[in-house]
Amino acid sequence: MWNDNAEDRALVTELSRRIVAELEPDELPLFDDLIAEYFTESTPPAETDVVTDEPLGYSLGRMPSSVTPVAATLASNVLNHLLTEALKLHPNDGRQEEFKPRVKALFGASEAEPIDLGEDELERTRAMAMRQAKSMGLDDHQARQAADALLGHLVTSE
Repeated sequence: MWNDNAEDRALVTELSRRIVAELEPDELPLFDDLIAEYFTESTPPAETDVVTDEPLGYSLGRMPSSVTPVAATLASNVLNHLLTEALKLHPNDGRQEEFKPRVKALFGASEAEPIDLGEDELERTRAMAMRQAKSMGLDDHQARQAADALLGHLVTSE
């Protein structure tokens, strides 16, 4: 849904870059290649696609092989979540494509009026982002950093 056109991919790319810059700045030189690979894959990485060290005979825990695909998946999922929630909050106000610019406006990527999400919804979105980040192999601290990098600069209509 957020990978269908160049404009939407640009937003996912920018949000992903914010997360990578926060979590793994050493990965930034590889970012353009990794994000291009993410967009050309027929299916984006699943939440459980992580690399472990089990071939060594023991496990130190789950670790993503790179942060970029995790960041892109997380950004896409959060954008989908925000769009879905906007449609639930405003069921008679329009179609999905009419709300996309308003979701983009939350991130400063559209001149449209940002959707009006209350503090409760923003906190639920942050919690969802943290849960998903952890399910993709990030630890608690990294998950919090990823959610904050993604949602910390939202533009609201207030």
